[in-house]
Amino acid sequence: MLIENIIINNMDKLKLELEKMKVKNQAKSATGWVKKGEIVKEQTKQYLTEKQKEEEAAKQKLEKQLNEIENYYKEKEAFTKKITSKEKQKTSAPGDENKEGTKEATENNNKIEEDITIKLSKKEIINRLRSHKQPVTLFGEDDLVRYKRLCKYEQECTGTCCFYIIAR
Repeated sequence: MLIENIIINNMDKLKLELEKMKVKNQAKSATGWVKKGEIVKEQTKQYLTEKQKEEEAAKQKLEKQLNEIENYYKEKEAFTKKITSKEKQKTSAPGDENKEGTKEATENNNKIEEDITIKLSKKEIINRLRSHKQPVTLFGEDDLVRYKRLCKYEQECTGTCCFYIIAR
């Protein structure tokens, strides 16, 4: 008796679900049929909204990179002003002090090189080098040196350049 009630309740639930689905389908079209064109329109609408979201995300990513680049150049400009002012102060001193000033400058440049992060993926760097018909990797070359070589080549040949970003 209990099992029969459970089966009847489950069957009633299924009937209710089927009736709900029929009502939804009748609401969509009076004939009970759905046109292929309507389905395609709905799919294209969904596709366009997804593309729009992707474009907005890409735009935000580019704006973020642009801000990072601008900050890098501001920091680089401040750093070069600092170095040039130190060099001007050192030029009035004898030769021994100039050597110490150049040592400080090279140490500062080495510190900057340690803080540089690569903004392109390794695969993209390799593809760019191949497109310029340059060797992908030179002997003993790591990712940072490869990236710098790519930037130097692009700056010399094409006028565009890669951007170094200082990691914080």
